[in-house]
Amino acid sequence: MSLYDLVIAPCWLLATVLLVRSAARVSARLHPRGDFFSRALDSLVLSWAAIVLTAFALSAFRLLVPWLLLALIGTTAAAIPRLLGPSPRRASEGADSTVADFLGAAPLFGGSVRRRDRPWLIAWLAYAALAAGAVALCGLLEFPTDWDSLAYHIPLVDQWIRAGSLNSTHSSSWFHPGNDELLGFWCVAPFSGDFLIGLENIPAVAILGLSVHQLARLLGARPAAAHLAALAALTPHVVMRQLIDGENDVAAAGVFVAALACGVRYAYVPRGSNAFLWAAAFGLLPGTKYYALGYAAVAIAGVVALTLWLRGPRRAAIAGWTALAGAALLSGYWYARNAWLTGTPLYPQGFLRNAGILTETFPYVRETSFFGKGDPSLVSLLAPAVWNWLGAAHTVAFLAIPLTSLALASGAFRRGDAHRAGARIMLAGLLWLTLGVFGATPFVVETTPGTLDMLKQGYLPSRFLLCTTTLAQLALVIVIGVPHRCDATNRPSRRCAPRWRRAALWLFAAAAISQIRLGKLIPCGGDALAVALAAFDSYLLLNLAGEIRRASPAPRRWRVLYFSALLALSLAASALGARWHNNFASFYDHYYRTQIFTTLDAGDIKAERICPLTYRSYPFLGSRRQYDVFGPVWVPTYDALRAYLATTRPDTVVPAQQEIVGPHRYDRIRDWVAADRELFEPIGNDWRFAVYRYRP
Repeated sequence: MSLYDLVIAPCWLLATVLLVRSAARVSARLHPRGDFFSRALDSLVLSWAAIVLTAFALSAFRLLVPWLLLALIGTTAAAIPRLLGPSPRRASEGADSTVADFLGAAPLFGGSVRRRDRPWLIAWLAYAALAAGAVALCGLLEFPTDWDSLAYHIPLVDQWIRAGSLNSTHSSSWFHPGNDELLGFWCVAPFSGDFLIGLENIPAVAILGLSVHQLARLLGARPAAAHLAALAALTPHVVMRQLIDGENDVAAAGVFVAALACGVRYAYVPRGSNAFLWAAAFGLLPGTKYYALGYAAVAIAGVVALTLWLRGPRRAAIAGWTALAGAALLSGYWYARNAWLTGTPLYPQGFLRNAGILTETFPYVRETSFFGKGDPSLVSLLAPAVWNWLGAAHTVAFLAIPLTSLALASGAFRRGDAHRAGARIMLAGLLWLTLGVFGATPFVVETTPGTLDMLKQGYLPSRFLLCTTTLAQLALVIVIGVPHRCDATNRPSRRCAPRWRRAALWLFAAAAISQIRLGKLIPCGGDALAVALAAFDSYLLLNLAGEIRRASPAPRRWRVLYFSALLALSLAASALGARWHNNFASFYDHYYRTQIFTTLDAGDIKAERICPLTYRSYPFLGSRRQYDVFGPVWVPTYDALRAYLATTRPDTVVPAQQEIVGPHRYDRIRDWVAADRELFEPIGNDWRFAVYRYRP
């Protein structure tokens, strides 16, 4: 076991607990009558925002040191509860009663669980157990193998750790916004390796489910329909897969829906507390991905329009400026950095008159989107892709967008609720606006001209369509799950809800359950092990919930329990670290079918600064991030390659002999290096990689 990891693990765990706890205290202060789901959503958004804002501040002074980040956030989080004082009572004077009417004033699963809520409690615990099993089996006990994670998501984090700044340009994809990757930075930076990177997307998945639930409740859905919509949003294979890898599409979708939920809450009750959370949720969105800029524009347009409808131009202007201020604080750093280093905030895409190098790298980039391709027949290939990668519930909801948007718009006023009527009309419009953003997103159709490779494979367009399908399935649940107000008190009544609605909800629930396909999710243990682990975790969680309900132990026993749990988790982290370092090189040798990583690890190849000319460069960093790894963004000529190497001055250059999948952008570079024996001395090769000593 690693002594360093054993010592740092309790510090990291304590800082993480203090961060979430202080964020929950802030949420309780802002919304004393919020329910469990609204407070949990606020806590996760505020915790994420705190990590991002602190990282930006430290990076600006090149002080992004893991222990300093840990110390700053830990001490600040510990001080916040003392500054705020005791938590207010839920029924305290001045509580946000209007929002409480929409969300429910009592905690949903707190205290004595109502009988009608027990099935949903079991459903949420079962999903949590399944997610925990997936993270443990595939996220922590397996090494990363996802293409994008190895290409740039994890290398970005490691380059920031080595540079002590977010301005490192060593990675070939250094220019991407990285709010989600900063969660990965928080998970792995204090440790000796990246063995906890599988925890990165847990907050993003949780935010997606919580925000769908809250938005459904704000739109008038009954609790059962809101729970169903939230669970249906979390069961697609894309979501479950990104739960255990480093991709950030679920993060973009989660923050997008969270921004809508917080924005609708502000439109209902335009108070400072709601404006603060609207700014935090929206501010994270543009910094998750480049294409999230389009969804940020959609979100701010929808919330400003709804606020204008309900509260007038003054409040609408406040909503817009508040969102832009949040985006400047929590996402603006990435675009300011790119503009400072390259002259364009959207590098490698140009800005205004600057064409950038994206057009040079991919001269056909406009034709890789649905709108650029301009072929309506391609839509017929999209439905099978959604079916294969998102599942039955999302496919039905996606195909039903014309009907659900019409039903939302036409039925909004019949229920006599101005707030919810406006929000439902907003949702109907957002369905089409998000489809427009998806249609304009590049590389959805193909990356190689004329092949339609991405569309035929299906995974990439399904990832990029997640914002739309999540809203679509929410809209479908709203349409079929919100009963008419038909009695004298203008309240929903079961007697006025047609039976077809209940039958449709049951069918939708079955479709949502069918989206969980463990065979695709669990490549490392088989379905039986995953199901057994999920069932066992569910049993333990249910019993733990029952014990907490019955009685609470004495404070001394709680302290013993906390200390024991802290020690056990620290030992587990240390054991994971030792396993990671012992098996890292051999695993990636087997995965790439090469011997280069074991050779590097043994010191047979003397290298400190490596330039791997391949897409998935992550294993070259080493299990302890001990190698300085460089990668060019684009090398159009041999002279450009020589200029790049003269600037970065690596001691070892490793071109790929063969790229298994993906575009072959490095093929010419491989030939250039092999032809120049004066500048590059061959010191080893196999069928996959050739190793050269760089001699300037």
